[in-house]
Amino acid sequence: MSKRVVIVGGVAAGMKTAARLRRLDAEAEIIVLERGPQLSYGACGFPYFISGEVKSMDSFDHTPQGALRDSNYFAAVKGIDARCGCNVQKIDREQKCVLYLEKGELKQLSYDVLVLATGSTPVKLPLPNADAAGIHSFWFPWDVEAVDKEIAEGGVKDVVIIGAGFIGLELAEAFVRRGLHTSVLEQQDRLLPQLLDEDMAALLLRDTKNPLLDIYLEERAGAFTIENGKVSGVQTDKRVIPAQLVIVAVGVRPNVELAREAGLVIGPSGCIAVNEYLQTSDDAIYAGGDCAENTHRVSGAKVFVPMGSTANKHGRVIADNICGAQRKYPGVLGTAAC
Repeated sequence: MSKRVVIVGGVAAGMKTAARLRRLDAEAEIIVLERGPQLSYGACGFPYFISGEVKSMDSFDHTPQGALRDSNYFAAVKGIDARCGCNVQKIDREQKCVLYLEKGELKQLSYDVLVLATGSTPVKLPLPNADAAGIHSFWFPWDVEAVDKEIAEGGVKDVVIIGAGFIGLELAEAFVRRGLHTSVLEQQDRLLPQLLDEDMAALLLRDTKNPLLDIYLEERAGAFTIENGKVSGVQTDKRVIPAQLVIVAVGVRPNVELAREAGLVIGPSGCIAVNEYLQTSDDAIYAGGDCAENTHRVSGAKVFVPMGSTANKHGRVIADNICGAQRKYPGVLGTAAC
C-alpha cells in the first residue's frame, strides 16, 4: 500500500521534497498544502526584477519551457496534488493528521509522513507609522509587485533601505540602476554584518561609492514620518532621511508556531530541531528549509541560516530518507553570494 506524504509549504524545500520524492517513488500519494497563492517560485531573483535585468515576474514561477508551475502543472506533469490557499491550523500527532482552512472551511487530512517546510517571515519594526503606505518588506512575490508598481507610477525619487544584509544591498544596487537616490541604514558598524568581519566589510564599503547611494552605519531607525498617510522619511537617532519608498530588510524569523503548538522540539537557534536525517523530535515528521535548524560545519553550533540553496538540499535529503535511504545532511558553512 502506498504511503501518503503531506507537505506543509509549497516553495523551495516543500516542492523540492515533492519532486524528488516522485522521482524515487512512483506510487506515493504526495499532497502539498500551501497557504499562499503561488507555488515553487524563485525568490532569490526578485531584486533583479526591480533592477530590470529580469524582464518579467513570470520568470520566477514558470519552467524554462514557459509552463506555469501551478497546481495544474504539478498534477499533470509530476503527479503531485499541490493545493494553494490551504492554511494549516494544527498538527494532531496522535491521530497523524493535520487540520487546515481552505476557503473558510476547516478540513482534516491524514498522513503517514509529514514534512514541515513552513519557511520564514520578514521581521517588522515596531516603530511609529510603520503601517503607512510606501513601507514594504521584500520577501514574497506580492511585495515585489507592489514595490515595482510604486516606482513605475512615479513620485518615487528617494528610497531608504533599513538593513544592509543580502536583500538590502541587492536592492540598493537595483534602485540605483533605476536612477533612484538610495540610502542604506544599518545599525551595526558594517555592511553584511552577519557575513563579513570588519576588514572584509571595509573593502566592500570602499567599492560602493556612487552619487546616488548614501550609506549610514551605526545609525538606528526610530520612526517613520508621513504626509497624507504616505511615508515621507525615516527618522533616525541622528537625522531625518527623505523617502517616498522604504524597504524594511532587517531579517526574517522562522515560522515555527505550528511545530511548537504540536509539541515538537524547538532548538536553540529558534528553528525546529532536527537530527542529521532532518527528522524532528517526532520520527514521522521531517522539517526543511528556513524553518529547520542547521548545524554549522566549523563550529558545530546550531544556527538559523535561511538560504534557498539550503532549502533545496534539505528537500532532496528528506525525500531520500522518506524512501528509506538513511541519508545524512552534513550541515552548512553559511557561504553566500550577492
